[in-house]
Amino acid sequence: MRRTSMRLAIGALALSVAAPAIAADMITTPAPYVPPAVPVSTTYDWSGLYIGGHAGYFFGNSDVDFPSAFGPAVSTDPDGFAGGAQIGYNWQIDQFLIGGEADISWADIQGSTGIANGTVSTRADWLSTVRARAGVAIDRVLIYGTGGIAFTDMKTELNGPVGFSSDSQNLTGWTIGAGVELALTENLSMKGEYLYTDFGDKDYGIGGTTVPVSLDGSTVRLGLNYRLNLF
Repeated sequence: MRRTSMRLAIGALALSVAAPAIAADMITTPAPYVPPAVPVSTTYDWSGLYIGGHAGYFFGNSDVDFPSAFGPAVSTDPDGFAGGAQIGYNWQIDQFLIGGEADISWADIQGSTGIANGTVSTRADWLSTVRARAGVAIDRVLIYGTGGIAFTDMKTELNGPVGFSSDSQNLTGWTIGAGVELALTENLSMKGEYLYTDFGDKDYGIGGTTVPVSLDGSTVRLGLNYRLNLF
């Protein structure tokens, strides 16, 4: 009897020691709540209305086809600064982008050449284009081509054997080019652009006769665009 009581006492003591550990194993601490991850897009969106400014340089060729009485045809090679503002809109579908842009540049484009007993010069004070744009967006880099209509007003002056004469004509032509644009922030981007423009021939009244004058050239420019979050 005494041995049985001792065994019961030892068993009770062991149970009292093990019970807290067993209870601790049975109680599980809940894991802290972690909210589900929200997908974040890492691709830049070029869509929307934008405005901006640009500055660059125009270098071209202007042929003045004088009649034989005035001498041979000459080229004035006008060049100079051209800078201004632009406005446009982009639509992005996956990586592809289409859009349109209009710009106007205030310019100091002029050139002159000597003729017999005189000079002939051409000058343009402004340039403007209305163009479509299409390209591929690689996140924050946009590579695009562009093309459309170009406008200017060019004056041709003759200071020669028959005295001084000048005429100014509005010119309409076409333009084509390409560019690269880099997004600096969510709204601000910087671009480098090349445009070739051809205004064809236009008849000028100079020295009492009709003189065909042509103008074509290239523009290299840098610009900044600011995308407006209107919607």
